[in-house]
Amino acid sequence: MKLAELIGQELKWVQPNALKREYDLHAGNVIAATLSFQSAVGSLATATSGDGSWTFKRVGFWQTKVTIRASEAATDLAIFKNNTWSGGGALELADGRKYL
Repeated sequence: MKLAELIGQELKWVQPNALKREYDLHAGNVIAATLSFQSAVGSLATATSGDGSWTFKRVGFWQTKVTIRASEAATDLAIFKNNTWSGGGALELADGRKYL
């Protein structure tokens, strides 16, 4: 299922097993996407949907950011820079577009 087909629907992340760092994105009774962490302590996660597969990895310590790549790719599609103190952050795409 393509995520664009879910616009306007209520989506909910569900963790099927509390002992595993795996999550399903539900649109009603349909699993629209999955997110799973590669290890119990790391920050590398893989998300998969009908649109494809991507990796998310937190990097940095004081000023953390999350890199977003197509699975198996070596270059970033986007970077999310968290700003905890202002209650949000910014997503910057590889082409320079930014979304707060």
